[in-house]
Amino acid sequence: LTLLRAARSRARWAGLLTVQGGAAIGRVALAETGLDVAAVSTVLVPLDAVSPFRTVVSNHQAHIGPLSSGDASIDAMMLRFGGTMPPSALILPVVLRERVVALVVAHRVVSDIRLADVTELLPIALAASDALGRLIVKHKSAGYRTPVAPSAVPIEAAQIETKKSAKAAEGWAAPAVPAAAETPSIPEPADVHMEAEVPRSIEDVLDAIEQAREGYAEDEQNEAVERANETLGALMTRFPGTLRVERFGVTGRPLRAAQYGGLLELVIRLGSVSSELLIEKMSAPQRDVRFYATVCCMELRPRNAVFALVERLFDQDYGVRGCAIEALSGYPIADLNHALARARRAVHSSDPEVVGAAAAAIVELGDVEAIADLIGVIERSDRGGDHARKALVSLTAQDFGPSERRWRKWYEAARSRHRVEWLIDGLAHKEDAVRETAINVLRRLTGEYFGYQSDLPRKERDLAAERWAAWWRETGQRRFVIREDERVRPTAVLPSRREP
Repeated sequence: LTLLRAARSRARWAGLLTVQGGAAIGRVALAETGLDVAAVSTVLVPLDAVSPFRTVVSNHQAHIGPLSSGDASIDAMMLRFGGTMPPSALILPVVLRERVVALVVAHRVVSDIRLADVTELLPIALAASDALGRLIVKHKSAGYRTPVAPSAVPIEAAQIETKKSAKAAEGWAAPAVPAAAETPSIPEPADVHMEAEVPRSIEDVLDAIEQAREGYAEDEQNEAVERANETLGALMTRFPGTLRVERFGVTGRPLRAAQYGGLLELVIRLGSVSSELLIEKMSAPQRDVRFYATVCCMELRPRNAVFALVERLFDQDYGVRGCAIEALSGYPIADLNHALARARRAVHSSDPEVVGAAAAAIVELGDVEAIADLIGVIERSDRGGDHARKALVSLTAQDFGPSERRWRKWYEAARSRHRVEWLIDGLAHKEDAVRETAINVLRRLTGEYFGYQSDLPRKERDLAAERWAAWWRETGQRRFVIREDERVRPTAVLPSRREP
């Protein structure tokens, strides 16, 4: 239940389903007061119909997006996840020996859940899988121990019945010559002629994948994955292929790659071997090609695509920018630190549009390392200065206007503190908009609530803000701040004891 509790800390409702017999079966749920947790035990989602659950079980990757599948019976089951159909949800697989054995579903009821909100859950799912595997091995080893040999039974010679043997005649005699054995006749084998079936061309395989509905070309998909080298060569000229849904045919956040087209589904199945293809297609002159390549990177997140994704932050197509931001939000901070230097340099561009794109990406990715660069351009007279100020307010929950001196004075005093502390300070800001920004970001980063609303009376706001401050002192600081001795501690050495 540790994984389920972790998911609940990031959402308002979290449930566990086990996968067996071709279906996902609801087991247990945790939720805030007022949400239904009993109905999950009646959930049974068939995995032979197209749905996000089937996709997660097939590709072993987490899903963040709508739960609706278009099947009325399955969508009715979704209402048992807390009593409502959420706009987006997390489906996290627990994989054991290349097979999904359980699914964790989490959502925020009426608000969206994004990848940045649940990034910390992904390594916990891997740890849960490893722990489950070790537990199974332990139980099996206990059940198949070497049996104890039975004790020997003593035998008394007097009780053994014997038979008198006759003594053979003296002298030697030549043994009788055995009769010649008949040699069996072996019939001549009949001639067997077999003709090897000529494999289909890779173009024919891809044609079948393009024409099929989602989930109805399993054999062709598997064949294309087995022939990966041929497939990648053909995809280079055909990407993104025939589409099932045009990108402008839907509103809101992008769909999964498989929902757009068969070849995009194939790219996801190919996994990391398709990363070079996607990197090349993200710089294609056609904006739609760049969009679909970036959508695939949102799901795969290949490590060698980080710098290419940072370049897409400045794409002329706003849809590509949004996909690049969502893709980058799922990478570890260590992978992003060097790549985001490109965005920090872009803050100093003479083009206000470039500054705006860089500032928007810095805010969405929470890059506090860019604060010094933003302060350096805040006194610009064009729209670039406005972009920098808005970004600083969003990152820090403070507002010192367009004064570089005041911003630098605050930053020198606050740079050693964690961003969560800045946001907690922002709960007491005099401006409603700043308080609203602070509480929204706090909830997204921490998953906590504490009853704070930006428009409450002053006294109630202060009490709720104090609850946030107490949480930080007692729990949050240990969770978000990495101690210096932990940065260099070998994994085989226990952490030093720390008094509460």
